[in-house]
Parts: sequence; structure tokens; C-alpha cells
Amino acid sequence: MSNCTCRWFRVMQPRIYCGLLAISAIAILSFQAEIVCGQEPSPTRSTRKVGVPKNTTNQRQQVRSAVAFDDESEGDVVQVACKNCQPNTGGSIAHEHNHHGSVDSEEIVTDESGSMGSSCDACDSNPCMPWGVSLNGSCGSGCGGDCFDPCSPLGLLSRRLYMRAEAVSFWGSGQLLPTLVTTSVGNPLAAPADAGVLGAADTRSLFGGRQIGTSATSGIRYEVGVWLEDCRTRGVLVRMFDTGENDVSLQTDGTRQAVIARNFLDVGPPREQSVVSIAYPNQTSGSISANLSSNTNGGDLLYRQAICQDHLGRWDWLAGYQTARLTESLDIVSTTNNLNAPNPTLDQEDHFRIRSQFHGATVGLGGEAREGNWFFGGLFKVGLGNMERRVDISGFSRTTVGADVSTQNQGLLARQTNIGTYRTDTFVMVPELGLHVGYRLTGNLDFTVGYSLLRLPKVGRVTETLDRQLASNLSSPLTGDLQPSFTQTESHFTLHSLNLGLQWAY
Repeated sequence: MSNCTCRWFRVMQPRIYCGLLAISAIAILSFQAEIVCGQEPSPTRSTRKVGVPKNTTNQRQQVRSAVAFDDESEGDVVQVACKNCQPNTGGSIAHEHNHHGSVDSEEIVTDESGSMGSSCDACDSNPCMPWGVSLNGSCGSGCGGDCFDPCSPLGLLSRRLYMRAEAVSFWGSGQLLPTLVTTSVGNPLAAPADAGVLGAADTRSLFGGRQIGTSATSGIRYEVGVWLEDCRTRGVLVRMFDTGENDVSLQTDGTRQAVIARNFLDVGPPREQSVVSIAYPNQTSGSISANLSSNTNGGDLLYRQAICQDHLGRWDWLAGYQTARLTESLDIVSTTNNLNAPNPTLDQEDHFRIRSQFHGATVGLGGEAREGNWFFGGLFKVGLGNMERRVDISGFSRTTVGADVSTQNQGLLARQTNIGTYRTDTFVMVPELGLHVGYRLTGNLDFTVGYSLLRLPKVGRVTETLDRQLASNLSSPLTGDLQPSFTQTESHFTLHSLNLGLQWAY
């Protein structure tokens, strides 16, 4: 296995395990729910069929307020009218546990004993513990054939809870990383002061000089929702996602590369391209580590209100709170050992970090349409709020000559002219689009495939925290040009994702 593959596995191993555990938990919950619910229906949930004339107002009312479940004895889906839902003119949800095909809207059951009130009344005398677990290990008829009292907190939660866990492949907008570490392939090699200088014919880039951050990363997305009442017209939904780390790194030393150099523009005088030699045969011996990392995460807390719903699907208004964060860092750490007397050693560090954090309100529309065991859903919403950008730039240098050690709180590209913390705020609109298609595997478990897009405007990127010319004034005390300098730059970041997941609903 290559070093790159091993490094990727070490980074992604915790997220892979978390994703597998979440998906496994949903599968186990679905299996347990199938065991509990796979019993004979109780008298309070009759599955008898009653013919209803077509195109009647009464039929439309019952269809819109239907809650569908499986009739194991007859092998097809039967509708049960929820009496508590009928007064809602907006219509009630149709929750289909469909194993065998699409719902026949002409087969509606209206059973007076199927009301939620009668179920709760019956459970008052059932031998169930306060949290809904059967005292004697069996299920009494008063609980509708379930081992949970539907009137207990646990019964209410299990009846109204739904979850989704997805393994996601994310990829986002890239950024141009300037050339920061170079080597020289000339034969014979250029002089130590010229080896690796940008613009020379034999100079090659070891780190930077290309667009980075466009490769896919493996992350995860969770959704947990709770209906606020049994008719499922109102609910609360929590959504979270994490893209995982998108890293570009370099670790090398003089045993792997004959020439290693850190290039910069020396503001002089004279003003010219220059290098700090990390490794050069018989002159210097050292090592360098460079890493650029990017991560995006966020989530929502949403209230959902049904606009319209029936046994074929539903559409909801969405409103609530949204947050999203793009965090990036660039770290360069080098050590140079001079092989000539008095053999000084130079350690340098440059650290650039930027965080773009969005907080705001969000509104949108989401829905789902079903046809048999297949369903198609979508979501579109817009966040309105504040984008805060915070930049932290720091550096460090240590020069060691024998027993003498001198230090400075500045490096090569992070100097006293740009070191510090910078904060800015701006108002933004954050749009999000999501599409998914799914298939019902069991009465409680769905398999989903989807695509989503999230756009974060006016964010900061870590490559833009560098001086645009990689200029540096190494004079001490400082004289001449005040470089490197920092200028806040705004960019637009678009995050795409493809996701595979499991959705569980009791």
C-alpha cells in the first residue's frame, strides 16, 4: 500500500467507522421495528376494506388524512383514516409502509376504533411501564400489538421519529496555491544561491504552483427529525454534515532531494527572486514539512409545516437556523543545517489560518413524491445572515550557533508586517439545493441516492492570506518596504456532494 493511500486511510478511518456505525444503527433499528410491528394488527387498527365511491368529497378527505401500513395477511397496502387528522384542512401526511406496490386510493378504511384517542384510552389499563415497555415481556392488545405504550414518551418518540445517515463524497471550489517549495534538476547544479529560484530553467515545484482543493473527500451527513403530532403536519428537523479534511502535503529532506529551497521575493535592495536553501550537496542539510488543509461543516435546525400532503407525497415549508463553516490552514516548517563552520542551524515556521463562519436564518421548501416503493424528493432553501471571516497569521524563527540561541516571532512569509488577527463581517445569502431518489427496502427502511449543492459567498481562502508576490523584508530592524502585507480578499465557495444513505422511520 502506498504512503499516500496509508495517509488517507489513517485520516479517514475514524469518519468511516462513524459512518458505518450510524448506518448499522439505522439498519438494526429497522430490523427491530420489523420484529415489533410484524405482529397481528390489534382491534384498534382494523384492516378491513370498505368500498368508497369515486370522486366524492368524503373520499378526498379520507385519502388526504390517511396513514398507510402493511396488511401482512392480504399482501397489499391498506389505508387507515386518522380521525384526529381530518379537521386539518391542509391535509395530513400519508406514511406508506409499502412492501408490495403502490397504494390503491380506492381502498380506504374508516374504522371508528382506529382513532388515536381510543388507542390511548386502551393503554391506560395495559401492563406497561411509564416509558412504554411491557411489564410482562409481552404485548397486550391495548398497545395496538406493539411493545410500546403509544401514549408514553417513548411511544410518542418512536411513533414520530425518523433518521437518515449518508456516506457522502464532497468536492468544492479549488484555489491556486503559489509555488512555495522548489528543487533544481540542473546538471551541473546551479550555485546554492540560485538553485531552486523561480524563473530558472531547471527549477521545479515541489509544493504549490497549481490548482488544489478540487479532489473529492469522504464525509458524512446526518438528519434526525421528530413530528410534533401524530398527523405529521408539523415537525422539527436537525441536519448536520462534515466533509472531512482535504489535505495537500509535502514532507521531504536532503536524503530524498539533492536540492530543496523555499522561494520568495526579497524586497532588497535589490528587489529580486531569492531562496532559503534547505538542502544542497555539501552545503546545507535539512528537512521541510508543508501542509494545506481545508474542511467544511455545518447544519440546520428547521421547523417544517405541511403545505399539502396525501398518500402520494407531501410538500413542506421550512424555516429555522442555519450555520456553515469553512476552515483552512497552511503550515510550513523547515530546518536548515549549515555544513560549513560555524555550522548554524535555522528553524523557521509560517502558519496561516482562516475561518469563514456563517450564521443566519433560513427559509425554503422541501417535499417528496411516491410511486409504489420508489420516491423522489427535493429541497431548496436560502440562508440570510452574517459571514464572519477570521484570519490568524503567525511565525517563528530560531537560529542556533553552538550554545547561542536567538529567536524571533516571525518566519519567512509571516513577518511583523502581516502577523496578527484580522476579522471582518458581511451580509450574505447562502443558497442550498438537494435532490434525492429512494427505494423502500422494508416497512421502516429506505435506501437513498442524492446530490446536493451549497454555495458560500464572500468567504476567505487560505492562499489569499499570503502576500500576492510572496515578498518578504528580512531586514532587522525593519527598514524599507513593509512587506509581506495582508489584504482581505473575498471568494465564492461552492460545495457539491453525491450521497448514498439509509433512512429509517418507525
